[in-house]
Amino acid sequence: MKEIKIHFCDFGDMEGIAKKIINILSSHFDVILDSKNPEYLFYSVFGVEHIHYDCVRIFYTGENITPNFNICDYAIGFEHIQFLDRYIRYPLYLFYEADFEKALHKHENISSKTLQNKTRFCNFIVSNGRADPLREATFRALNAYKKVDSTGKIPQ
Repeated sequence: MKEIKIHFCDFGDMEGIAKKIINILSSHFDVILDSKNPEYLFYSVFGVEHIHYDCVRIFYTGENITPNFNICDYAIGFEHIQFLDRYIRYPLYLFYEADFEKALHKHENISSKTLQNKTRFCNFIVSNGRADPLREATFRALNAYKKVDSTGKIPQ
């Protein structure tokens, strides 16, 4: 297998995502972690260390942030955008296969008794509503329809 040198920075507490990326790459390459002279740098939104590297920069985000292709060579995110071969949509939830499978099938075995015992309409957890005006607008529209419990920073 071809050897590639990679490094991760500005990932915050997303070490689990970095490990998943390494596992994916390891099935195709002999992956060497090299912080001093990487060929490929994976970075995210939690810092600015990435600007100090002169190599192929690959931006990854699970946040609602559009990649800046003036800074990165490639990007991985959840937005529905196309940018030739430089962007792949791979939402954060795909890294958590077991949770994703549970979410896909969570409504299959709901009994009418469970629904009768429900006392609340909706829970909306958003801490960064200003990053996307649609998030706050969605919350406001749902809350106008029926009381929404919000544990995030968007005020009711």
